[in-house]
Amino acid sequence: MKNVELLSPAGSMESAIAAIQSGCDAIYMAGSRFGARAYATNFDELKMKEAIAYAHAYGVKIYITINTLIHDEELESCFSYIKFLYESKVDALIIQDLGILSYVRNTYPDFEVHASTQMHVNNKASLEFLKSLGVQRAVLAREVTIQEIKEYAKVGIELEVFVHGALCVAYSGQCLFSSMVGDRSGNRGQCAQGCRMPYTLIDDTKKEYAQGYLLSLKDLNTLDKMQDIVDSNVASLKLEGRMKKSEYVASITSLYRGALDYALTHTPFHVDKEALKQNKVLFNRGYTHGFMYGNMGSLLSNPLRPNHMGIEVGKVVKIKHDKIVIQLIDDLNQHDGIRFLMDHKDVGCKVNRMYVNGLLSNKASKNTMIELDNTLEVKVGCKVLKTSDYYLEKQIQSQIELTPRKVDVSMHFSAYVNTPMYLLVEDGKHQVEVYGKEPSVALKLASNEEMIHKQLAKTNETIFKLATFTCELDQQLFIVNKQLNEMRREALQQLFVLREEDSNRIQIPYQREDMSVVSELPSLLCCVQTQEQVDACLALDVPAIYVLDRHLYNTYKHTNRVHLRSSKVETGSYTEVSMIQELGGLHSPKGMICDSGIHVYNAHSALFLQHLGVQAITLSLELKEDKIEALMKHYHELSTQPINVIQVVYGRVEVMVSKHCPINASILDNNKKNCKLCRNKQYYLKDKFNNEYPMLNDTLCNMHLYDYNTRNDISKIPHFKQLGITHFRLDFTTETSEQLKRTIIDAKRTLSL
Repeated sequence: MKNVELLSPAGSMESAIAAIQSGCDAIYMAGSRFGARAYATNFDELKMKEAIAYAHAYGVKIYITINTLIHDEELESCFSYIKFLYESKVDALIIQDLGILSYVRNTYPDFEVHASTQMHVNNKASLEFLKSLGVQRAVLAREVTIQEIKEYAKVGIELEVFVHGALCVAYSGQCLFSSMVGDRSGNRGQCAQGCRMPYTLIDDTKKEYAQGYLLSLKDLNTLDKMQDIVDSNVASLKLEGRMKKSEYVASITSLYRGALDYALTHTPFHVDKEALKQNKVLFNRGYTHGFMYGNMGSLLSNPLRPNHMGIEVGKVVKIKHDKIVIQLIDDLNQHDGIRFLMDHKDVGCKVNRMYVNGLLSNKASKNTMIELDNTLEVKVGCKVLKTSDYYLEKQIQSQIELTPRKVDVSMHFSAYVNTPMYLLVEDGKHQVEVYGKEPSVALKLASNEEMIHKQLAKTNETIFKLATFTCELDQQLFIVNKQLNEMRREALQQLFVLREEDSNRIQIPYQREDMSVVSELPSLLCCVQTQEQVDACLALDVPAIYVLDRHLYNTYKHTNRVHLRSSKVETGSYTEVSMIQELGGLHSPKGMICDSGIHVYNAHSALFLQHLGVQAITLSLELKEDKIEALMKHYHELSTQPINVIQVVYGRVEVMVSKHCPINASILDNNKKNCKLCRNKQYYLKDKFNNEYPMLNDTLCNMHLYDYNTRNDISKIPHFKQLGITHFRLDFTTETSEQLKRTIIDAKRTLSL
């Protein structure tokens, strides 16, 4: 039978215990720093050691997330933290930053590394590149389809896929929305979730098409697809939820444990509707099969509500002076959480006092009419949702305590005259031998195998359960139960310690040839979108022009000044590509320019890319001037090699690339691509502050969302030159040729100063 791991989230010790007791094979969690969920409780070093020991005792692995981008002044602290994790026997690190990846592979070659979904691993070339670095596993982008997963499994690197929980609307690691709009970087674990805010879809004539939470996606749920996913040869099934309560973690782990076990034995599985209903109460935004199964439009998104939907429990049928009257369609208990759905806004509360037939009651069954104190502004006819269930949460905690997870062990016991008693305990990997006193000769009743088995099987105070037992005995021996108890306790304690300290590390070779290449590069580069923009750049003698459209490139490549820039979601060949935007281009990077999509946040990342043989690197668009200065200074402390660094000084920042198209979802909602709506008009998403974010869709129907504001740092070029940066880029999106010309002339003038 194949081995597929069930990987659960833990944002606290309570969640870690809940996940382990509910049947997970591994847990992913973060310390107090460098994790992509900075606002989760997370683990300090003492709690982390406790969690590692607890998990290892049950044979559960611990993966620690360092899935953020690291500033130069944080590197030494990060390296110290990695040393602590290594010495604490963490099973693997989940990493985003290329500089940190390079450091770990060089410093700890037996420390397993997983490429975070924040690395934007979405194609075969990316997997081949990561495999060449000795990365054990890649967490695939949520946008990868089941057909692609089956093909990617042939690369020979472990694949981890999300199977349940919240879906980011943007490709992870490529979203700068929170960073640009709210100065809270998702790549630093501080996402402000601008995608869960309301927007209005408009076109360039200001016509409105739709209003609502147009970027908010439903939660992924693949319970009924488990057999198909297991058959795709993935290594690990990931459950999202480090920000969720421990009861949610327990519920979802238990659900998927059952589904996975059925799939591994190819036994038909039917989703337990009551268990799924309970999980909905704990948290859901509505369910979808997600990008994995090609869901689009209303199958994927929930424009009506961006938050926890719970389950429908009733409807307001009457408003009295001091009471709200509700007709229940499901059970409701005192202390449950409820929300009233209304057009203008939702309001919620805890059920503190509930009346049935005028009397206070702590529970009410479905089809009952109840009354609540009228303390909220609600309307007759509005739906009532149950968003938390007091007794359900108590029940889940009780189940964990009353039916703890056990580890099967085998025991062999032997006792002979004039020989110390012997007990061997094995768990399939470790074995422990314990010797006792010499047994006495029985004067009356002799001990038998059944009596000894019964005594040694008393393991309830431990994590172990006696699964198999063998025994060898001389006849007519009397063995005291106290001695058997002592031997059992000593053996199981030794076994427990061995399991706590378990480490499965295997050295993974890693050696890449240093291909440092520094070649001439113009001081001014332009990235453009349209033929009109290309013509304007050529007319102004821009020496290096980069386009995304292959047809446009083929039209102008004879000029030797127009070059091909890869997509952030590249599906084609890199043969003629000169500028790369994602990891796949690094598989054969010699002479390539790294775009900002390959995040360079620190000098170690810059040095790593330099050694790979790239021609130039573009600094992350999230870096402020002080961070750029620190990066450049640190790089020159680390290396005497020159490096071509590009700074983007003009353009709308691409804040998001998404497989979800709000245009089609809002206007047609036909679950089909290539609707061509975006080719006839320019569409925008308008926020509540009336900021308008332009959308440009590519030929694969990926939606590229741009900042409402155009960044212009051309005046800072002299300062950047003082820092050692000599190459500057202008990015054009919706600009006319006249706007483009004015900007280029300004940049050239400033460069000449």
